[in-house]
Amino acid sequence: MVLFVDTGLDPDDVRRRKRLHIKVNELRTRLDNGEEISSERVRFTRNRAVHWAAWCRKAFLQMPGYEGTVDDVCAALLADPRIAPLLDHRVYASRRRTPCWVKRVLSTLTQIPGLVKTGEKQGKLIVYRYDSEAAELLAAAAKARRRQRAASMPHLGLQQ
Repeated sequence: MVLFVDTGLDPDDVRRRKRLHIKVNELRTRLDNGEEISSERVRFTRNRAVHWAAWCRKAFLQMPGYEGTVDDVCAALLADPRIAPLLDHRVYASRRRTPCWVKRVLSTLTQIPGLVKTGEKQGKLIVYRYDSEAAELLAAAAKARRRQRAASMPHLGLQQ
């Protein structure tokens, strides 16, 4: 509230107060992670050694029945001696307890072809199943769409 009064903002503006609260928490988390806070935007550099989709797919292939939850995938990634050192254990900026790499696993699961929700739950977690045949069919369909799109636009220089 003091920050609102000092800056001349309306203290009754709930939306702006919520946004400010989130931003302050993100800055606190970044400080807790040992990051420097500056007004300049830091450009993100992608670590080319990290292949989330392949790692998650491999984790599902190691599970019995190719089924498991997000926690099972995370445990498999932590157990792999080649993958574990590459995981970013800093706390995700908008969450106070979730490591960055767990957030990436969660977002990657929706992008893996052939990974489906079973409709079951273990506790509060959704159970996923990897179907390799469905993944192959989806990959073949995507390849056919690319081929058809390239053939339909010869004036753009896209040849078969």
